[in-house]
Amino acid sequence: MGEIDPKESFALMLTDFEYLQKSIDKFDAQRFAIKNWAVTSSGAILAVAYGSRRPIVGIGGVLIVLFFGFLEIIYLEMQVSVIERSNQLEGLINRARAEKNSPPEYVFGIGQAFAKSFSFHRVPKLIFRMGRIHITSFYLGLLLAMLLGTFGVLLV
Repeated sequence: MGEIDPKESFALMLTDFEYLQKSIDKFDAQRFAIKNWAVTSSGAILAVAYGSRRPIVGIGGVLIVLFFGFLEIIYLEMQVSVIERSNQLEGLINRARAEKNSPPEYVFGIGQAFAKSFSFHRVPKLIFRMGRIHITSFYLGLLLAMLLGTFGVLLV
């Protein structure tokens, strides 16, 4: 294979970067939808628990909250991978602009952002990072509400 024209490579990098930015926005939308479903479904389950006077139904709501929290963690990890690739690509684009040449380590494709597979080892860093404490607080608050609601069903 011959050398890639630097202009063509630069255009590919910009296209790649644009797709990554769109993917980040889509992950944000998906994570927002997950939070909505977590609140809606746990509220519905809590209402059923009160209506049926069965606290075991409320425990099901706790499991639902845990499921949605885990689902958001998966999406968050994918989004972080895309952001890392986007940052890497941004550096390559800046270098290509400065050197007027295509960096040899550039490989086209959004698939580069998903080269890593899901890892449970990354989960604590994703959950307990201070910049994302709102996510942890959201799900802990929702879990607490479900547990208190379930306890309330016991008292009724």
